[in-house]
Amino acid sequence: MIVALGDAALDLFVAPDQDAIEGSDVTGAVRVLPGGSAANFAVWVSRLGARPALIGAVGDDYAGDFMRADLEREGVLAHLRRVPAPTAAIAVLVDARGERTMITSRGAATHFTLEMLEPYMLPPGCHLHLPAYSLFVEPLAAAAIEAAARTRAGGGTVAVDTSSVGPLRAFGRERFLGLLDDLGPDLLFANHAEAAFLSGVENPEAGSLVLQRHAPLVLWKLGGEGCLGRGERLARAPGLAVPIRDSTGAGDAFAAAFTVAHRAGVALETALASANRLAAAVVRHMGARPRLEVDREEEN
Repeated sequence: MIVALGDAALDLFVAPDQDAIEGSDVTGAVRVLPGGSAANFAVWVSRLGARPALIGAVGDDYAGDFMRADLEREGVLAHLRRVPAPTAAIAVLVDARGERTMITSRGAATHFTLEMLEPYMLPPGCHLHLPAYSLFVEPLAAAAIEAAARTRAGGGTVAVDTSSVGPLRAFGRERFLGLLDDLGPDLLFANHAEAAFLSGVENPEAGSLVLQRHAPLVLWKLGGEGCLGRGERLARAPGLAVPIRDSTGAGDAFAAAFTVAHRAGVALETALASANRLAAAVVRHMGARPRLEVDREEEN
């Protein structure tokens, strides 16, 4: 079982066809789609043929009903608690290069508490995936830290995805690295901006050595230049030249594909290439979970 703990959110995508005109209108694409980093990860795990679960909180509203129904339809075991706050929502502004800027209202997502965490949510030997978003704000952070401890006690493994450089900067580099040391993740996912900030080094080969002090397997994502993995040895996967429409969710897809392949026992280079292919396919479409043909792995 692969378990994610964190946000399930509604994504409102806005992609104008041209620069906005103050006080007037422009045409563009506007869509409401299911999202949230932890939920995106869990959905891709399911689509790739493994068994996922999501632990989190939603509001007692139509959006919470929508998120639960969507996850169940996708084959995700949804351990969602209802709380008296609006379901999380994210406005995603997509520019002409496909890069996204997000305005977040995390609402109910941060209201998952330690008391809501039940033993059955983390079966023995499971893998726990923690977006850093789940570590920034209480009471969710306390639940995430306890979930990691319980996963380890049950013989499972833990991964942390550093999520976004802006919140990392606000949280603080040394504070976050100290938190990583307390969590002791087996895997650490980071894009270039996040990894360079945390390591203090721009060069991925050198920087990944620094980050390996905090996790034995470091995955350093380089966008169009591919990715690097440093575990017992260093491995790379080359970049893929694809047109970029929207980069939202590409990191979640990368983490899901790598995790499924890694748990299936494939070689590091193969797992990196699999993750890179899925992320490259995602950025060609709008939304974090476009419908794609994917290679399915049977989880061990």
